[in-house]
Amino acid sequence: MSIVALAGRPNTGKTSLFNALTGRTQRIANFAGTTVEKAVGELTGVSGDAIEIVDLPGIITPLPTTEDQKVSLDFIDAQVRKNRAFAMFWVAEASNLDHDLAMALFFHRLGYPVVLVLNMMDEAEKNGLSIDLDALSKKTGLLVLATSVWTDKGLGILREAMMAEVKREHPMPRRVLDTVSPADIFSLQYETACAAREITRAVSASASTESVLATVRQAMAIDRWLLHPIAGPIFFAAMMLFLFNSIFSWAAPITDRLSGGMDWLGTWVTASVPWPALASLLADGVIAGLGAVIVFVPQIAILFLLIGVLEKSGYLPRAAALMDRLMRPFGLDGKVFVPLLSSFACAIPGIMATRTLESQKRRLSTILLAPLMTCSARLPVYTLLISAFVPVDWRIAGFSGQGMVMAAMYFLAVVLAMLVALVLKHTALYVRGGTPLMILPPFRVPRSKELLQFTWQRCAAFIKRAGKVIFVVSVILWFLAAYPKSDGSVGHDMPGAMATQTVAESADDDAAARQIEASYLGRLGKTIAPVFAPLGYDWKLSVAILSAFAAREVFVGTLGTIYALGSTDETSQSLVVHLQTALGRDGQPLYTLATAVSLLLFFAIALQCISTIAITYRETGGWKWPAIQATYLWVMAYAVAFLGYRLALWII
Repeated sequence: MSIVALAGRPNTGKTSLFNALTGRTQRIANFAGTTVEKAVGELTGVSGDAIEIVDLPGIITPLPTTEDQKVSLDFIDAQVRKNRAFAMFWVAEASNLDHDLAMALFFHRLGYPVVLVLNMMDEAEKNGLSIDLDALSKKTGLLVLATSVWTDKGLGILREAMMAEVKREHPMPRRVLDTVSPADIFSLQYETACAAREITRAVSASASTESVLATVRQAMAIDRWLLHPIAGPIFFAAMMLFLFNSIFSWAAPITDRLSGGMDWLGTWVTASVPWPALASLLADGVIAGLGAVIVFVPQIAILFLLIGVLEKSGYLPRAAALMDRLMRPFGLDGKVFVPLLSSFACAIPGIMATRTLESQKRRLSTILLAPLMTCSARLPVYTLLISAFVPVDWRIAGFSGQGMVMAAMYFLAVVLAMLVALVLKHTALYVRGGTPLMILPPFRVPRSKELLQFTWQRCAAFIKRAGKVIFVVSVILWFLAAYPKSDGSVGHDMPGAMATQTVAESADDDAAARQIEASYLGRLGKTIAPVFAPLGYDWKLSVAILSAFAAREVFVGTLGTIYALGSTDETSQSLVVHLQTALGRDGQPLYTLATAVSLLLFFAIALQCISTIAITYRETGGWKWPAIQATYLWVMAYAVAFLGYRLALWII
């Protein structure tokens, strides 16, 4: 199939054009031999012929500084070598023509098949800027098209040009980029940059200088507040508070319905399938595993929707610039802000977002830090422990003590990440030198259709990646918990059910508890219990921690099963009461506030997410960094939980 590549630097509206052209034909794929993604879609002409459009990651320089840029350039070189029906449509921001034109001229003078697309023409015209397209085409020797996704201007002509361009048989470039020496690249870059400035002056005219200056002054006035050393961080904190509050408050009703739907489906399968072993596999392995992924989709969708608004409005690059001042003392820069922000929903998209970082060392540092952010999977554990051991009527400066403890867990995550960053600053991963240049895009009003496509693509990618791993691990954990079958002789030392349960429900739940205790998982929990004993955990908590390796939120459900309470979640009062009233063999409370402190600290740090390990393996291309990541987080979690437990015992 003929291929058209949409290329250009970031923030030129390239992806918006791709979305408008391809619509529902889009799919996400990886470049061959890499973990970097490309968006691919199809465009069908009036004659029925179809071409493939590839939205390449942004290209800033022909000498790539990030993995994204490198694979984009490698893809272009591979296509011009083997595919004569290939064309590159270079997307330029009309209001920033001289900067974007330089790269288009660079490839054109090497002999690449280039078409120049002036995008965001509506913004240029609004600012009183006019461009003579015919003169620009004559001076550059390029086919020049003008488009605007917001007004749909030029999209039909662009489609026709793409269909026509791939039908031409383009000659092999005079020089392919990967054969050009760095010295020649620098020389040609300087030459085309100078030419781009001269051409832009010749073909551009400002109908109203005052209009342009007014727009610039307005943007500068807004930036004066957004980037102010005091007002900027206050506004940023308010935005983050709104973002995280929205994630949890907006997603809760949807998540509850999804969770209830998966529970109903599991119950229906159990009742409908006549073979108990198969019913258990489907209900407790397959459906439970899928549910562990699906219930997080609403939170991730809301996160990416809001991040999309911040990014496409132009605020996110400014937030990164603002955070640069705060992160520099820790050996980081503002560009790591976006990956770490994404990790508050899930470390998987956060780790994937590190591809845009120029330095491989800084990318690895950010990957190591990402799992420390308080992802949504920790919330059920936090909610259960805080509900059980922090008094409801406890107030701090008039605020709910439980809410303040939850906020403290988020604050703790950031503090721990910065402390680890300080340690990494004294290792080989530290990158010396100045902060990379950040180009601040103009302020724009995001389009709803584009935001929905942005959100859908990232949710689909999350389900595809996390779902596969969690599904497999869930089936493995189901087997470990289901076999060998209990013969009823294993003694269960805790009360089996609440008074509100029927006798049949109590018997079923008590049988499930005995099964967990007799299973491979229960035996393994008892085997490793001495390892966790210094942290204040018994074998039941040890089993729950093991089961949480697939997904942290499984911890709550496993405890519910062990205590014979049936289906439970973090809001189940029965489980809260059992944790509060459980007694050890000496008649003393089995779990105390010190135990809760230890568990909160452990879950705040430990890498209990097989999906994160898997995505780290994919992004780093081997097991070295996943092993380092998991090891340092588990050792740190154990040490901090031990100190927290002993300190809490001493204070209490």
